[in-house]
Amino acid sequence: MSKFMQWMRQELEGIKAAEVKSNDYEVNDGEKVLGILADTDLQKLWVLRDRLNNQIVTLAKEYAHKIIEMAVEEARSGHNPATCEFCTIVRNHTTLNDKRNAIDTLFWTGLRLELSDEALVELYKAGGTIGLREDWKIVACRESKSSPLATLLSFGLPIPIPI
Repeated sequence: MSKFMQWMRQELEGIKAAEVKSNDYEVNDGEKVLGILADTDLQKLWVLRDRLNNQIVTLAKEYAHKIIEMAVEEARSGHNPATCEFCTIVRNHTTLNDKRNAIDTLFWTGLRLELSDEALVELYKAGGTIGLREDWKIVACRESKSSPLATLLSFGLPIPIPI
């Protein structure tokens, strides 16, 4: 755990104030604004989460077109996980995905802990799904669904499909 905590601290310390920006998603009809995220540590976690998401997408794009080529080459030459380019990419993806999932859990848990008791009641009355919108607005929102194909194509990143 100490390697992960050290990595996370370094990443968060490396995020400059100018890089801390909310997303640009507008509050949708039916969503209720519960508050504003003012905690800079959580805002930095959001930025780190976004960076990891982007790294996962970039990695998937880098080798998506090479996956069949690599599989054929491995079948011809004999498989050695230590030297297999595909296995290295999968290991890197798995590590990025694990980091992203950990940061994701920390962020959403921290965000819920920032809410007042009244806001938590409103959140759970609305179904318990929390979201973040432009200008750091915390909202209670409808749950989005991802199709299995969308999840597969996004390399594990759920792609919201409006209900």
